[in-house]
Amino acid sequence: MINWFANHFFTVNPEIYLRIFLSMIMGAIIGYERSSKGKPAGIRTYSLISLGSTLIMVVSIFSLDYIVSQHTYNEQISIVNDPTRIAAQVVSGIGFIGAGIVYTTDLGKKVGLTSAAQLWATAMVGLTIGVGMYDIAFLTLICIIFIVKLVDWMHFMRNKRNFLKKKQYSNESPQKSNYHC
Repeated sequence: MINWFANHFFTVNPEIYLRIFLSMIMGAIIGYERSSKGKPAGIRTYSLISLGSTLIMVVSIFSLDYIVSQHTYNEQISIVNDPTRIAAQVVSGIGFIGAGIVYTTDLGKKVGLTSAAQLWATAMVGLTIGVGMYDIAFLTLICIIFIVKLVDWMHFMRNKRNFLKKKQYSNESPQKSNYHC
């Protein structure tokens, strides 16, 4: 039993394990930002999206090697491996999930656009890790967090300025008029 386990597990390139683990961590970082704001798609959703994207990319890249290794050299097999076909399906599938997040309130306000965009970008981070482009994935992670936090800060500063303006106008005493009725 132990020999069977040893022969069938952990026989892959260790870098694949790194890709899967790194994808989960980066997805969790992006998801934490959303869950800290009380959004329904949070750490679990973003981790799973990134992880799934990485897994499908790794499988599409390395599946040809696996299939060929299962055949003897006497057999003729004809396989064309194009990992970009599967990546294209991830892009459209995540777009479908993202569309389910976006809705319009009774007042006509669109809600969920940032969550949908981050979900889509998280899937792309997962695909990037799946290909093995760690530096690009990490840079993208930093950019995603920077964009969201920068806009949060800008909204905070605008609201603070508006609050101070309202307070300033409410503290001014009305000028007394000389005209009495």
